[in-house]
Amino acid sequence: MKPGEAQTLALDRLIELLERERSALAAADAQAVEAIAAEKERLAFVLSSIPGTGSSIEPLLRSKARKAKLLNESNGRVIAMLGRHVSARLAALLSSNPSSTYGPDGAARAGSAGRNLAAA
Repeated sequence: MKPGEAQTLALDRLIELLERERSALAAADAQAVEAIAAEKERLAFVLSSIPGTGSSIEPLLRSKARKAKLLNESNGRVIAMLGRHVSARLAALLSSNPSSTYGPDGAARAGSAGRNLAAA
C-alpha cells in the first residue's frame, strides 16, 4: 500500500459514514444513527493508529480531513438542535396539568388555561 493510501481510504469511508448519518438524521432514523456512531468510533480508532497521521499529511488528505470535520460539525449541530426540540416538547408535556384539560364528557373544563402544544 502506498504512503497515505490507508488514510485516504479511511477518510473516504468516514466521509461516506458522515453523509449517511446526515441522511439518517433527516429521516429521524435513530437505529441508523446509533449504528453509524459505532462504526465512526471504530473508524476513528483505525485512523488514529495509522502511521503518518499528523503533520506529514499531504494536501489531498488534508482536504478530505477538512471535509470530514465540516460534515461532523454540521451533523453535531443537527443533533444538538434535535435534542433541544425533544427537550422542549418533553417539558411542554410534563408541565401540562391534567386537571386543566378536558372533563370525562370531553368538554373543556371551566377555567382551564389551555396550552398550544404545536407551539412548543
